[in-house]
Amino acid sequence: MADEAKVESLLRRIEVLEQKVATLTEQVAASKPREVTLPVPALAVRGDMIIDIQGDGLFRLEGKPLDDTEITKRLKAAAAQHPNQTVGISAAENTDYRNTMRAMEILKKSGIQHVYLTIKESGEKKAAGGQPASRSESK
Repeated sequence: MADEAKVESLLRRIEVLEQKVATLTEQVAASKPREVTLPVPALAVRGDMIIDIQGDGLFRLEGKPLDDTEITKRLKAAAAQHPNQTVGISAAENTDYRNTMRAMEILKKSGIQHVYLTIKESGEKKAAGGQPASRSESK
């Protein structure tokens, strides 16, 4: 008999809990949905972007020939989305210095803060200063 009393007591408790769950479910269903905005991590960074300056002064961004205005537009968008975006300027060995300065001005207008320079010599990229840029960039 003692076991039956315990079972009855447990069944009453289960009934009470089921009623509470039903009440809470009704309250949640009647409540208005809330909009939640989650922050985007500031350190989200995409891979480096490269401005490639050809010997004739033609600029390419990520392999595509583009004019200064389009490059600036794309770099502004990248900087807005990824504040720590890094951009490399890769210049052909025979590139006029003014073209490199033009690329630097584009980066300044775009809000890009992280920049590095490489020089392509005889088919090999070298960092400013004459040393190979890295094993992965050398041919």
